[in-house]
Amino acid sequence: MAQIKANAAQLHSLSHAMDELSARAVTALQQYEDAVHQASTATLVGSAGQANVVTTAQIKQAQINVQNRFKQVNEMLRQAAGNFTNTDEDNHQRIAALPSQLQWT
Repeated sequence: MAQIKANAAQLHSLSHAMDELSARAVTALQQYEDAVHQASTATLVGSAGQANVVTTAQIKQAQINVQNRFKQVNEMLRQAAGNFTNTDEDNHQRIAALPSQLQWT
């Protein structure tokens, strides 16, 4: 497996892109749910309409589960980016301090 290298900015960018995708999915699903509810009162009546509403509720629940997983992944990315930045700054300070710690004999 190839090693993937990323910096803090790339992790934040990925997290932002995932937030955007997640928001689009929520919007699309909400539009679908609204259309189903409208159809159930106008054109899809009876058992077919009810089945459509139930199926839509199941789809929405699955989407909520996916949404929660997206949030977890994004939080991990943001934490990793913060840790990366902190580690980079710590290493910078350690490396910058090396000349003062060298003793020539």
